[in-house]
Amino acid sequence: MSTYLPFQADKWQGFVLDDCHELADTSLDQWLQEHTTKIIKDFPLRTIALYQRPDNKPSWYIKTLRGIGDQHQTFLASLKWRLRSSRAFHILNISRELGEAGFLCPKVLLAARKREGGFLGNPTDLVITVAAPGRLVSNWLTGDDGLPRLNEAERHEMLARIGQELAKLHQAGFVHGDCHPGNYFWQPGQDGFCYIDNDRTQKYPRRNLSGAIRNMVSAGFFLLNSKHNRIQREEWQDILEAYVTQADFTPAQHLAFYHGIEKALSKRLRRGK
Repeated sequence: MSTYLPFQADKWQGFVLDDCHELADTSLDQWLQEHTTKIIKDFPLRTIALYQRPDNKPSWYIKTLRGIGDQHQTFLASLKWRLRSSRAFHILNISRELGEAGFLCPKVLLAARKREGGFLGNPTDLVITVAAPGRLVSNWLTGDDGLPRLNEAERHEMLARIGQELAKLHQAGFVHGDCHPGNYFWQPGQDGFCYIDNDRTQKYPRRNLSGAIRNMVSAGFFLLNSKHNRIQREEWQDILEAYVTQADFTPAQHLAFYHGIEKALSKRLRRGK
């Protein structure tokens, strides 16, 4: 199991992987300025950057989460961000819980927070992780990354794998914060998916059926919405059948699962978001 040490640099406080000397022995603000070179996503409240390391070493992702910056943000939302616990520390903790339960997720190298302006000042959270291995499951299905799509037999296997792996995740008590095939990676020979974007992923003592339904609705909308049409309706049914086979539901849970998904997914597809 990975060991983390307390970290403090500039105004940042948090935890760093014990053998990650590149981050442990540095001015973090200066390091970020020098290495945040390729921006992958840039939104008012979060930025994701890629640090491509030299000598073919695995790349790192740098995720910054901010509490203010969106002009549409309400005062209450801003206040909640100031008072809530660190998203960065949550990502570190949930990543360790996922790993202990046998699930893959990117290794966290550093999780830190800094706060400007005292106790009620605006916090910024920062997480640096190793890039996930493999290829996004959505790209295996669509080829949107420019690489070949799966053939028909491989596609059928992948659809079943989606249902099976999500059922395993939910059986272990996890509910992903943004559960769709653009947030899990896979590569041939890999045992299960590697789950990314875990800042809202939660762990419950047992399977949370309502959370599992929410996750499946998110996955279904991502795959079926008319803007992309990544899969067909009958393929979605294949995913659900594989899920139910793996989940080993009671008859009551089986009925609630199907009814909950159908109702919520139909509503969301009509809304288009």
